[in-house]
Amino acid sequence: MERRIPLNHRQGLQCVVTGFRDLLEHGTGLALSEDYCHGLGSGLFFGYMEREDFAAFGSATDNLLENAAANLSAKLVICESTGDDWPELKGLIDAGQPVMVETSFDLIARYSATYGMAISGRTQVEAQAEAEETLGLQLGRHYVVVTGYDDERDLVFCVDNKTSLEIPRDEFMQMRTAAGPDRLFYADRNRIVYFLFPPVIDDLPYRTVLAVRRAVDYWYRYPEHPRALADWHTRQRLGVGGLYNTAAAVRRFREHFPTIGLHHDEAYRRKSLFFCTQVVARSSGPDMLRGMYARFLREAAGVTGLPLLEDAARDYAALAREWRAFFHYLNANQSRLAETWGDAAVVAELRTWVNRLADREEAAVERLAGLTLKW
Repeated sequence: MERRIPLNHRQGLQCVVTGFRDLLEHGTGLALSEDYCHGLGSGLFFGYMEREDFAAFGSATDNLLENAAANLSAKLVICESTGDDWPELKGLIDAGQPVMVETSFDLIARYSATYGMAISGRTQVEAQAEAEETLGLQLGRHYVVVTGYDDERDLVFCVDNKTSLEIPRDEFMQMRTAAGPDRLFYADRNRIVYFLFPPVIDDLPYRTVLAVRRAVDYWYRYPEHPRALADWHTRQRLGVGGLYNTAAAVRRFREHFPTIGLHHDEAYRRKSLFFCTQVVARSSGPDMLRGMYARFLREAAGVTGLPLLEDAARDYAALAREWRAFFHYLNANQSRLAETWGDAAVVAELRTWVNRLADREEAAVERLAGLTLKW
């Protein structure tokens, strides 16, 4: 028997936000952009992490789905197990409920020509393999939305932010558990994620204001906030002990990043530069996510009738361009920085870049915080 849930799937930049967007439209009929869904998830975030072998920054929050559920008065359902959860997954599909699952980027790439396309001389699969070998980490977490199955052909139907896929069920299940064919370890549990939305969301302006307020509130309170900031992936898979968040992360980025060369050897510097330019820039870069947040604020100004949000949108659009320039600078100077980062002139050069970025991050969120006080 074949079962397919009709889904108005649209491509996007981030797998988790695109998946949420698809589930939101299916569950409520509310067709929003990926950028708007990023904003409804209070996706404004900055993190700075320090490991024993490298330091790096990023802007993707692990709590976007939890934030979105709270902002929309929805229930986020997360089912975790260490065994075969296909009967549960299949039962949800039979009930007409599409679900998000974590799987491996390797698996998706194997069944999608999209990921075999060359960008800058390398395919995304090759870039992923190089990153994992260089860093000694497994970075392949990827969200897809499961929309159906075919019992006779033993296939699972799913979509991600790039394409639609048909994957043999045994491989699909294997790459969600502890022993994938190409990996020593992927995950310690299966995870099924879906939302129970209100039948109608007819107060979007209010929900939008709430999402912005939550983002600002968390920005200042996250370092002391009692709720866990990082999920299992960030804490365990990346082995992050020193993780700074939001306002504290910007301060630590300002203090620590320019001086890495004074305290660490060339191997540490090279790994730090590689992670920032080859991993962060491809998936969770502040340039991409500040751009998404700027577009959300621009749309939100029209939805809420609050034109001052356009001023904040311009701040974040300028930040996105500044971060993109910084990535270009790091990419173009990787070898030189790795070799000479300890020199006073290089430290001063990096400090100029980092101070400018940190100043703009702090000014942008302060303006946004000021706007929320006027509502």
